[in-house]
Amino acid sequence: MPQAWSPITVLKVDDATKDLTALFPPECTAETPAGTTQGSLRRRQTQGTLYRVEVYTSDAAGGVIEIWDLDGVWEGATNNTSTGTAITNTFKTAKASQGEAKLIWTQNFKGDAASRAAIFTGNATFMRGLAARYINAAGTSVTLSIVADGGFCKTTICGS
Repeated sequence: MPQAWSPITVLKVDDATKDLTALFPPECTAETPAGTTQGSLRRRQTQGTLYRVEVYTSDAAGGVIEIWDLDGVWEGATNNTSTGTAITNTFKTAKASQGEAKLIWTQNFKGDAASRAAIFTGNATFMRGLAARYINAAGTSVTLSIVADGGFCKTTICGS
């Protein structure tokens, strides 16, 4: 059943790294308790269907929003999306060349403080998870409102 993910803040990318942000609904918090001990809950990205994305600006800056089908959890311990949300552009590029990352939607938009700047509606299936990138030298962040089915889960760490 489709679920609303809102609000999700996506900071503008560092112009040098162009990293992405792994997307989770606000209630899907990072590890609880922290660490990798037995019984810990770890969040991870999964497949699902994207129905709607609304982009809201925090200032008058416009820019470009990109939504990717990309799972950052396999990037390694230093960038595990269970505890953080950054996915490096290097990782995305490598996965795209292997056919394991795809651009779902991109949109240029004009900024208008605190208003909806761009919208996607459709039925886009994704296989790995959702990630976003906001590109604009002048902007600071955008807020996303997403409606999706699936896309995340929490699993319990078993064993040592």
